[in-house]
Formats: sequence, C-alpha cells, structure tokens
Amino acid sequence: MMVIMEAQSLLGKTLVKKLNHENFNYLALVSDDASFTKEWLEEIQYWHQVPTSASLNWVQENAEEIEFIVDCRPLDTQPEPARFVSLWNLGYQHHIPVIGISHSEEKVQEIISTEPAPFFWTILLVDELHDPTKVGKPLVTRVAEAIYHFIRHRQHPGIRTLEEAAV
Repeated sequence: MMVIMEAQSLLGKTLVKKLNHENFNYLALVSDDASFTKEWLEEIQYWHQVPTSASLNWVQENAEEIEFIVDCRPLDTQPEPARFVSLWNLGYQHHIPVIGISHSEEKVQEIISTEPAPFFWTILLVDELHDPTKVGKPLVTRVAEAIYHFIRHRQHPGIRTLEEAAV
C-alpha cells in the first residue's frame, strides 16, 4: 500500500488520480476527514482514509504493509515539521521508501544530516510551489508525474528536481 499524506491537497488529489490511472488502488489517504468531498472520493479508488492526527501511529501499526510514503505538503510549509521527520524515521526503521517535497535544499540538508535515511528516499525540489501565483494545474501535474517516476524507479536516493524525473 502507498500512504499519501495531505491527500486532499491539489497535488495529493492529482497524484491519487495518476496512481489510480496506473492501477495503484491500494492507497491510504491521509488528511482531515472534512477536507474530502464525497464526489471526489466516489471518483477514485482507495483502500483507507486516515485522519492526519492519527497518521504517525497508523503508519507505525501498518508498517509491514506499506510500500511507500509520499508527503504532498512541502517541508517548508509543514505546520508540524517534526511530523515529516517522524515519517522519515519510520521509513528508516521499517524500510519504507519516502518521497517529500521542498522549496529549498537547506531544509532537506538539515534532515539528512541529522537523521538516518530510509533505504530509498527522494526529496523533490519545486521552488514554484512556494509561490501561489506560479502554482497552476500543469505544474501540479508535472510534480505528480515526477513523484510517480520516482515511485517506479527507486534508484539513487537524493534531492531531485523535476528535470531529473524526465517528465
């Protein structure tokens, strides 16, 4: 199963639709329950919904079944930055690949210099997501495609750009 953090975000919704299109339906959608519309949930295939407040415990309890953790909220805008570090550590402890997004390499360097890394990880640098005037559907689609690329090609963990995903 794949855990999609911030699944209610535009990027999360776009990624879930991409994964469904590629026949990935065993998905755990993490967000606040009230943020999902009934219509959207009826459009997609997923296995389970998890409230954000319970996500860390849920990941810990279900780690054996989790194949990937994708956090669709940029590290730089996390209301609780420690949550991503906790997910990162769970990825390390349970051998779960982790994909995240950041606006700047500095925040990523902080994490990778102080925490042991999961066996595979990618932090996608997307500066444009920081500027709401630049965030359009084509950019979000490109980011979702890049995340999908890194899910399919688990080679060379590291900090990557959209260009490196060859999308």
